[in-house]
Amino acid sequence: MSWWPIDDGEDIIGDPGADAVDQAMTHLAATRSAKPTLANIVRALSDMLGIPVEVAGVDTSEAAPGDVAEAVGRALRDLDAAYRRGFDRPPRIREVLETFTFSFAGTASRRLSGPRPDRIAFTTTARETAIPRRPI
Repeated sequence: MSWWPIDDGEDIIGDPGADAVDQAMTHLAATRSAKPTLANIVRALSDMLGIPVEVAGVDTSEAAPGDVAEAVGRALRDLDAAYRRGFDRPPRIREVLETFTFSFAGTASRRLSGPRPDRIAFTTTARETAIPRRPI
């Protein structure tokens, strides 16, 4: 299991975090009668983090279903645990978003229904670097 820097900055992502997201999203897709939409995932992530999260071209005006929010919450808890084990700190916002981006690269068709852009990149307009204190 490895970790690597994002660009040349201090932020890092890695296999343990991606595995956390992968497991939660794969389980979600396998246990629903219909796979969630990308809009469901983005909205749930935004609600859980307490910041605006966006993917270009995705309308997140509708609330995410409860099971999607629960799966995203599980992914965030497991991602947080991976960073605490590896670095004795929680992940930063950019690390969370880059981990979700990395996790969905090449796997979106297996996990999602509905329209989605060719390249999925989770972004935010929030200026915070730390995740706001929110119950996850």
